[in-house]
Amino acid sequence: MKVLFLDIDGVLVPFDAEGGICEEQLLQLKRIHDSTGCKIVLSSSWRAFKSRVKQVNDHLVRVGIPALIGQTPQLGIDRPKEIVTWLETHESDRVDRLARLTDGAIVENPEVSREVEAVLGEKISHWVAIDDMELSSYDTKWGFAMRGHFVQTEIETGLLEEHANLAVRILNDGVTEEDRQRERELLQGLHQQFTPGDE
Repeated sequence: MKVLFLDIDGVLVPFDAEGGICEEQLLQLKRIHDSTGCKIVLSSSWRAFKSRVKQVNDHLVRVGIPALIGQTPQLGIDRPKEIVTWLETHESDRVDRLARLTDGAIVENPEVSREVEAVLGEKISHWVAIDDMELSSYDTKWGFAMRGHFVQTEIETGLLEEHANLAVRILNDGVTEEDRQRERELLQGLHQQFTPGDE
């Protein structure tokens, strides 16, 4: 299963956008979904409000994207930690459900076999987070975990074609050497921020 962690403000709602979620950015998200088959988890602060979550789901379904499969836990202000926690919890729950279904035995009941197959299909093979905030700094283990799984948008423009293209490459194992070089440059800049200079 491929998972996309979705922020809203600065991604689907550029700064100063009137009327909420913008069609242009939403269609870029649809292109990611259609190209990868990814499931979407809400990582935005919008997840704290039922009306906002409903609004996101309504827009997704309207353009042919399945509704959200969940949302990250609210653990303060550390979004990378929330994303990694969701990934860890999802895998732990999946393994527990699989163990309960099989109970260590070969499953012969066709109905249970279908459930087992569904749970096996929930193993996450690829994931990406799209956000206007910098999530991949490596001053925390959670930020470090975001390396190679993160697409940063600009708050003024939101999700553009170039961001969608990178998300597709990450989810479909198509990351280019140019993508890797950009990430190395980003990490080098971050490293300089956290390394004391010569006085």
